[in-house]
Amino acid sequence: VTTKNLDYLMNNYYNDYPFDKDDFNTNDKEFIITSISETFESSNFIFLENTLIPFLVINDHFLDQNIYEILKVSTNDYTGYFTEKFLKCRAIDINHNSKSSNNLSILESALKNKNSRAVEKILKCPEIDLNTNGYQNKTPSILACLFDCDAKTINLICNHPNVINDFDSMLGYSGSCGNLNSVLFIIDHFGNRNFPVSNDILIDVTLKKRLYSLKVLLKYYLSRNENI
Repeated sequence: VTTKNLDYLMNNYYNDYPFDKDDFNTNDKEFIITSISETFESSNFIFLENTLIPFLVINDHFLDQNIYEILKVSTNDYTGYFTEKFLKCRAIDINHNSKSSNNLSILESALKNKNSRAVEKILKCPEIDLNTNGYQNKTPSILACLFDCDAKTINLICNHPNVINDFDSMLGYSGSCGNLNSVLFIIDHFGNRNFPVSNDILIDVTLKKRLYSLKVLLKYYLSRNENI
């Protein structure tokens, strides 16, 4: 239980414990969503079975109104179990918030949490949009690089049938933020496309002291420019 939630319990438990209510104000909602997030993160099946599931069954309108928030916090569970279950419990728009530059979509939440198993579950939805600029005006493939996701996640996105890959931009962003996982993956698996590693990228990576990424990029650059 977070300090914020503990304070809430100490001040309000005997009067209006949120899980005993059927009408919720903003504080109640925040408390419940935080509790759900912590349940997922800790795999607390005792609280899940004794409190959370009965609450959601009785208050299905809360689930209807907050399903996207619940799905986003489900990506705090690194088994992917809760993401998979809640993806199936309602007819949802898997691309909810995918065009927002300020709010995370379900997939973007999983990417930010570096949760490859949740990403894998989400990418099984056939309607997933992988080509629209969303959070920070970036596509999911670019965000995977910026969020320092692992090679498994990069592989899942790059090989998805819905994606139009922009490997040049991915390589540049990966080098700039020091995501060695994606730099190595892109060069190892798609390097035969002869990416134009520009001087701007090399200078940017050097100035930011991303030395391992710089080493890999320079090696690739020299292998493609043997006359230098």
